[in-house]
Amino acid sequence: MARPEYGPPPRGAHGFPAKTRQSARKAPRVPSARPELRKPCKLPEKTVEPDAGHGNGPLGSGLDSRPSATRPSPETPSTVPDTQRFRSLIARSPRSPRSTHLILPALLLALAGACATSSAPPPVRPPASVEIPDLDTRLAELGNRLEQERVALHIPGMAAGIVKDDRLIWARGFGLADVASKRAATPETLFAIGSTTKAFSAALAGTLVDEGKLEWDEPVEEILPGFHLRLESDLPNPRATLRDLFSHRSGFTRMGILWAAGTASRDEILAAATRAEPWAPFRSGFHYNNVMVMAAGEATARAAGMSWRELLRERILGPLGMEDTNVSLDAAKRSGLLATGYDYDEESGELERQTMRDLTSIAPAGAINSNVRDMAKWLRLLIGRGRFEGRRVVSEAQLQETWRPAIAVTPSASYGMGWFLSEWNGYREIEHGGNIDGFAAEVALLPEANLGFVLLTNVSGTPLQRTSREIIWDALLGGEAAETEAIDSPPLRDEPEEVVGTYIANFAAFHDAPFVVKMQNGRLAVDVPGQTVYELLPETAEGKHPFALVPDQIQVAFERDEAGEVFMMKMFQAGLTFELPREGIVLPPDGTEEDFAPYLGSYRDPAIGDVFTIVNDHGRLACDYPGQMVYDLRLPDEDGRWVFRVSDALAISFNRDGEEVESITFHERGTTRICPRVEGGEPLLPSADEIIALRRGREQSARLGELGSLELTARVRFVSAGIEGTHRIRFSADGTFEEENRFEPFGWSRSGYDGKVGWTESAFDEREELSGNYLTQQALSSPATLFCDWSQAFDSIDVVRRSESGDRVRWVVRLVKGDLPPWMVWVDSETGDIIRVESQVLVRNAGTLPQRSVFEDYRDIEGLRLPMRITTENESNGRTVIEFQR
Repeated sequence: MARPEYGPPPRGAHGFPAKTRQSARKAPRVPSARPELRKPCKLPEKTVEPDAGHGNGPLGSGLDSRPSATRPSPETPSTVPDTQRFRSLIARSPRSPRSTHLILPALLLALAGACATSSAPPPVRPPASVEIPDLDTRLAELGNRLEQERVALHIPGMAAGIVKDDRLIWARGFGLADVASKRAATPETLFAIGSTTKAFSAALAGTLVDEGKLEWDEPVEEILPGFHLRLESDLPNPRATLRDLFSHRSGFTRMGILWAAGTASRDEILAAATRAEPWAPFRSGFHYNNVMVMAAGEATARAAGMSWRELLRERILGPLGMEDTNVSLDAAKRSGLLATGYDYDEESGELERQTMRDLTSIAPAGAINSNVRDMAKWLRLLIGRGRFEGRRVVSEAQLQETWRPAIAVTPSASYGMGWFLSEWNGYREIEHGGNIDGFAAEVALLPEANLGFVLLTNVSGTPLQRTSREIIWDALLGGEAAETEAIDSPPLRDEPEEVVGTYIANFAAFHDAPFVVKMQNGRLAVDVPGQTVYELLPETAEGKHPFALVPDQIQVAFERDEAGEVFMMKMFQAGLTFELPREGIVLPPDGTEEDFAPYLGSYRDPAIGDVFTIVNDHGRLACDYPGQMVYDLRLPDEDGRWVFRVSDALAISFNRDGEEVESITFHERGTTRICPRVEGGEPLLPSADEIIALRRGREQSARLGELGSLELTARVRFVSAGIEGTHRIRFSADGTFEEENRFEPFGWSRSGYDGKVGWTESAFDEREELSGNYLTQQALSSPATLFCDWSQAFDSIDVVRRSESGDRVRWVVRLVKGDLPPWMVWVDSETGDIIRVESQVLVRNAGTLPQRSVFEDYRDIEGLRLPMRITTENESNGRTVIEFQR
């Protein structure tokens, strides 16, 4: 089972959406005759130069958040993720598919620009004494609701507590702390609290700021000599401060490979971090990184002249009387109070016991073990603005500093120091989740309501971490919210029997993909092919059903025709809207082939130097953009603009020279650029057989069969983590392979496929034999799959378009196996060499991870043409480079 890196899913990894407009729920327009197409608008008098920060394609900077001055060429590995789905092949991550981190489901295209720093919190209600009527009744109903959620979400055991003003008003255990012994979970049961530890570390730093021993904006390298990060910045002498490290704005990826095995010392981890290359510019965006928080915690301890553990005990645990709380795996086990951690396997329907991870080397970022009664004291300190039972522990000024936004995470949420910051019904909300093998936690408070809660569970990750906030706040404060909403909220309309069914997706990596809406655990859910079943929350006043796992990021709504029948599901993410017609529904066409004929053809976008195509997509004019998807357009408005159906911020207009269309004007968020028409149109694409012949795939298979097997060794560099090691792989023509990566003292990994059994094991995780789609994915991981005969490995091979880079032409091919996400492969039109591959890696319990691999330096090895350098990128692990030695 996947074991999540502690901490929340990397928010912002694929973009968080701004609120989208409420669904109009209108019936489809069925034209009685051919629609009248308006004449295109004239060429604007002024245009913006294409390199002025527009980004790679029609979605511009939303697809690439790096400044244009450092934008890589299309064939150069970028240090930011492309929006398409990437697939690591030979250079597979040592943690895939048994990842030690949670990721957000890579369900749709991301459209989020670079996050900006923020200096002031959003307007919130002033502090006030909030009375909760019928408290006992509300708490009883809340307990019943949480128990229902626990059972529905397969959580073995959990405990929760609520603090109001300066008092623990409710504490309860649910389910089992240990399934085998039937030991009940209680408010005294110990759980690992994971990344909610970060707030303790920030508060500790605040106590030293109070004493003048630290400053939030003091360079950390002045406290930790030698900790000089390789920051990407235009500043003359950029240096990371405590605030930068505590707020995840350093620009570095997660670096989980440095600490997950628990075999490297804290000093070795810090030294490696100084060798790492950044993923994004300094202070440009939110990039969750436990190593940076550990460094901030270590700097705090150095300034105090003691270890972080001693400082925590002296400054917080001792004064608050948190006697059961510890940061030692051994101490937790000796206590007799520790819960057993589990994962729920959706395929088998069984709970799997998890080995608790030793987090000594990364302790300030996530090593605390605690229970509800102790954590309630922590909440009392927070609600008391740094004062506990009459004693000042940390000043209110420094506590508030940790709650001040330091970096934007989404349009409606930001991060302070150790806390996520947002609002609920006008109240400022301060919260943080925590995940580590077998345990998940959530701590949240509404400071102005003097209200907070803690939820501790013994499962690696659960949607309840996020949904518990809405459940608990609404249960206790929902009365006043209900009165406000009742004025203008429309009646909720979606009955389960009306919306269950199959909806067809054609966007991003989905091609005629069936999204099945069904009932699961008593609630609506969407089964996304190649991923998992995502449960939905109840319909909101806007008519949307949020995904329970990521309610702020992804929602769906159901469209009805004039008869009230559901004919379409709309999906909202990252400011984009995707339309999924119900199976069997044929949407009315916007026009005929004759109507669209003047516009069809190829146009060159100067922003990327590549060609895109205007096509007729089932009766809708559409823009087929390289490396992205087919974007359907709306009929032109009164200004002659054809607006993208996925986003009103994007549009095109056609420019004529007499009767002929000579160019397109691209309108993107207030800017424009001219895309001239390509003379002669788009050339014919080669067939699948012609591509296989160009690549000499069958000859490669035959030669590998003659060899029996081939073994390659390489140097592997984990560029974004600052370490390197060795890579060895042996593979055969029948698809079997074994590989090993070693990167001492940080760990090792091995995996393989013998024709029937696929397996992985590493210093991070125990051996696992794979099944289902994970086994299929493993079987495709042999180099023979990619560099030999595709027809033996894939169900379909489709040449989808032509791509140009400089004077080189590449054919873009879609490879599909079963219901796995497709691979998009760029093939050189002259040599047949594979230039890059983009796809999605399945990660158990976490959806998919977008990933890209670039292949370079082809040579002849034993009669096989193979790349000697492979660069793989994904937002979680950053960049990995394998350089073969043969």
